[in-house]
Amino acid sequence: VNAVDTLGQEIWAGVNDQGFTIMNSASYNLKTKEDTTRVKDREGVLMKLALRVCASVTDFENLLDTLPKPLGVESNFGVIDAKGGAAYYETNNFGYTKLDVNDPRIAPNGYLIHTNFSFTGRLNQGMGYIRFQMAEKLFNDALAQNNLTDSFILQKASRCLQHGLTGQDLTRENSDFVIFRDFIPRRSSVSVILVKGVKSGESPDHTLMWTILGFPLTSVSFPLWVANMRDLPQILKPGAKQTAPLCEASLQLKQQCFPIQRGSGKNYLHLKELWNNSGQGILQNILAFEKTILASTKAFEKELWSQKNPQKEIKKFISSGGFEICVGLDDASNDRLSLKERHANDLWFHVHGFPGSHVLLRCGESEFEPGKEDIKEAAQLAAYFSKMRKASAVSVHYCRAKHVKKPRGAKPGTVTISQATKIKVKPQLLSSD
Repeated sequence: VNAVDTLGQEIWAGVNDQGFTIMNSASYNLKTKEDTTRVKDREGVLMKLALRVCASVTDFENLLDTLPKPLGVESNFGVIDAKGGAAYYETNNFGYTKLDVNDPRIAPNGYLIHTNFSFTGRLNQGMGYIRFQMAEKLFNDALAQNNLTDSFILQKASRCLQHGLTGQDLTRENSDFVIFRDFIPRRSSVSVILVKGVKSGESPDHTLMWTILGFPLTSVSFPLWVANMRDLPQILKPGAKQTAPLCEASLQLKQQCFPIQRGSGKNYLHLKELWNNSGQGILQNILAFEKTILASTKAFEKELWSQKNPQKEIKKFISSGGFEICVGLDDASNDRLSLKERHANDLWFHVHGFPGSHVLLRCGESEFEPGKEDIKEAAQLAAYFSKMRKASAVSVHYCRAKHVKKPRGAKPGTVTISQATKIKVKPQLLSSD
């Protein structure tokens, strides 16, 4: 959404409970010379309406056909649905052209790329041609390598630091400051959205929306599922300034990357803050951390939507910091989780003095330690999946998984622990349940 839209009239990109997804890129070559319409910039209003009333690509076409004109837009609307539909609609005030991704004559590789011009617009006008050139190369290479994945789009394509025209690769530069123009991520970029749709016949609830709130080079990818959209993590909810905490943190880091505000200084990137030879640049650290989120999400998806394991013997969640949290639901899965499927340095949790699930915060293979909020969330789950679920405050013990032992001959689910820490929490589910 647009943070300054206090009336809530616009949505810049999104997915609804029917699996219908819409986004747009502004076009600068679709309006005809004869179009003197003053109404403009209503793309966000149209997309909000579409998310309210559309369930399919066909519904969106009907909406465009029946809305009063002029629409007040000049845009490339990208839409997908839960029935296999996918298309771009190059739309101006009075009409549109549909580019169907399922038409091999239009999209021979099964995808379409747009920046800030339209293919059916005025020739060689508009913007974003250099960015398009780079994106096209990246996607063609990924297709050849069978690597059109979440990770590729989020980590490589949307954060690409290679210039499509000059070939300059900022990850190989050793300069303090570089001019930052016409890269895929722009200084004015405010987010990245990647929606992973479902196949026809699958539940729209399984639709996954990855979000990078804030400046893409200084923010982190976060997964959200349609099934849990009504209960967003706190880090993604509007704060005091109507922007989410994750976005605020990203903008603070962005200031370090563009510290010169006078004159044309805003066009110059302080490269060593973002990427450097020590491997400790802002983006380098983010990408390393983000790999744990991507891996956890892949494992979480496999377990969550698996039809082969409908009982869900081990329930999985994602903490606000991106760590996977696993909960055993019976004695056998508790044993498996605590003794066989653990890393020695994972954190293990159990309610103190009462029967309950074994809970594992998977952090043993991560380069980063979980924060206080991650530990609290794992403890809340341990309290929730116990006999003390209805209590207002519950004591939970936690320790490294290597300090969890099973006495010889003990029943399944029975363990002893050492070097434990105690924390008191309120039993609570995470939104990713």
